[in-house]
Amino acid sequence: MKYLFVVAALLVSAQARHLEAWEQFKVGALEGQVFIHNKVLESLSPQNLVDCARGEYKNTGCDKGLQTEAFRYIKDHGILTEKEYPYTAKEGKCQKQGGLKISGFGVVPQGNETALKPAIANIGPIAATLDASGFQFYHKGILDNSHCSTSFDALNHAILLVGYEKNYYIAKNSYGPTWGIDGYLRIAMDKNTCGISWYNSYPTL
Repeated sequence: MKYLFVVAALLVSAQARHLEAWEQFKVGALEGQVFIHNKVLESLSPQNLVDCARGEYKNTGCDKGLQTEAFRYIKDHGILTEKEYPYTAKEGKCQKQGGLKISGFGVVPQGNETALKPAIANIGPIAATLDASGFQFYHKGILDNSHCSTSFDALNHAILLVGYEKNYYIAKNSYGPTWGIDGYLRIAMDKNTCGISWYNSYPTL
């Protein structure tokens, strides 16, 4: 198994964070890069993005946000730690900016699932998006296309790809540790399962 590390230890597992999955896993991808490059487990602040990455960055607080725009915000303004900018479970006014900046971000070629596995192996955790319509039916095993769409237009939920086995990806979800396999799920590989190949990105330090 190619499994990078359990970045879940850095991510708040509370159900309340489900609404901010888009920020949680952009932050998770960056936490992964910090660990890979610096060997430091640093808990960064999704709340910082909820409150501050709006306006020109096209994010709408708790509702939704674009991966690349979240990374562009971090490149321009930085991101603070969880301790410096704590989670509040609601949208608020931007309190402060600063912290860790990234040099940029990369995008896995859209619709090219053959590029996804090497990206996980060679880069680290990947911020991913898929159609989560079938998540209510998922408890264990490998998620397939039985209850979801492979269409780009159906993408509606963010996850963090952290590893893979021979025929499935390993992903961290935002529903807490009682969901799925201790908060994780397995996603069938090479079938564009639930649209997993369409929109995946990662930060670069």
